[in-house]
This record gives sequence, C-alpha cells and structure tokens, in this order.
Amino acid sequence: AMVAADFTHLYQQAVEQRKAQYGPQHRKVAAAMLDLALYLKEQGDKTGAAGALQSMIAISQDPLARAEGQLELAALTAQYRDVPAALAVLEKSASIVPARAVSLNNLGT
Repeated sequence: AMVAADFTHLYQQAVEQRKAQYGPQHRKVAAAMLDLALYLKEQGDKTGAAGALQSMIAISQDPLARAEGQLELAALTAQYRDVPAALAVLEKSASIVPARAVSLNNLGT
C-alpha cells in the first residue's frame, strides 16, 4: 500500500510566506490558514485543524471569513460528537450568517 505524502509543511509554508508578504492579519493569511485547517481535517488531525481554525478566526478582520472559520470549527467539533461545543461555536457565528448556521444546525436533526 502506498503511503500518502504529508503536505502539511507546504501549507504551513504558504501561511508563513503570506505573513511575511502581507502582514499577519491580512485576509490572504487567513485564507492560507483555512486551507491548512481543511487539509489537516482531511488528514484526520482534529487538534491541528481546530488550532489552525482558531488562529484564523483570531486574526481575520473580515466578518464573513471569520464566520466561515467558526462554521468549519463547529462542523469539525460536531463531527467528533462534541455537540455542546459545536452549538456554542454556531451561536457565535449565527449572528453573522444566520442562514448558513441554521442549515448546519439542522444537520443533526
């Protein structure tokens, strides 16, 4: 069986390069962090993905990007059956994008 290559370092490199080029709070840095988080989630690294999403939410100055990060974090948390934590994250983001939060909230029903 072939082992899939781990490209985590390439995603981390992209984050660092964008930080150097645009500054730490630029939307392109947040976008690279989201890419890293989604890759880590795909690899099954829940902790790494959650950390990258939390960093992305913390630095993002764009409310919609921040909400996207919060919704991804809620989905990640729900996927691992931590429903109270997922709902807490959803409540935070619901004020920004109610329709998407409601549709995500209905997944469990």
